[in-house]
Amino acid sequence: MTPYLPSNGTEGEQFHKEFCYRCARAGPENGPGCPIWAKAVCGDQPAEWIEDETGPRCTAFTTTPPATTILECSICGTSSEEIPGRLLAVHVCRSGRPHRWRRARPKKH
Repeated sequence: MTPYLPSNGTEGEQFHKEFCYRCARAGPENGPGCPIWAKAVCGDQPAEWIEDETGPRCTAFTTTPPATTILECSICGTSSEEIPGRLLAVHVCRSGRPHRWRRARPKKH
């Protein structure tokens, strides 16, 4: 098992089609995307990309979407979902002031 980094654009596109396009970590089409792919595009060697007797692969590849946490605006109460491994978006609500989301507290029965 050795580290893998595509040697050219064609090889990189093939790897991307095989793993990244089908991976649940890639996120929505217009979303922030996979931090592993971003690292590779910047020229860094992702630890998750390896090559062994079966060929190149990403050890983080999954088709199971990550669990989500409900976030809520501390001013207006709007809620959204947080996906682990993604940056939290700054929210601008009716107050007009940008601020970060907070994790929603479980409702008491």
